[in-house]
Amino acid sequence: MFRILENDSSRLTDVVRRKERRKFKSARRQSESASEKKERLLRHVKHLKASIGIYEARQSRFREWLDAGDTSKNLHLIPYSIELLDVKMRRLWRALRRDEKNINSLQ
Repeated sequence: MFRILENDSSRLTDVVRRKERRKFKSARRQSESASEKKERLLRHVKHLKASIGIYEARQSRFREWLDAGDTSKNLHLIPYSIELLDVKMRRLWRALRRDEKNINSLQ
C-alpha cells in the first residue's frame, strides 16, 4: 500500500515538473528573437529530415523482406509495420512543411 502511494507521489512530482518546464520553454520562446527562432526551426528541420530518412530506410528494408518472402521474419506483421511507418512519415512531412513555411515567413 505504501509503495503505491510513493509511486503516485513521484508521478505527481513528475507531472508538476513537466508543467513547470513547459511554462519555462513557452516563456523562453516568446522572448526569443527572430534569428534565434530561425536557428531553432532549422535544427528541428534537420532532425525531422534525419528521422524521415531513417523511416524510409526501414520501410524499404521491410519491403525487401516481404518481396523476398524471407521466412525467418514475421511476414504477417510487415504490412502493418509498413503502414505504421507511412503514418509516422506523413506526420513528419507535415511538421517539416510547417517548419519550412515558418522559416520562410521569418525571412
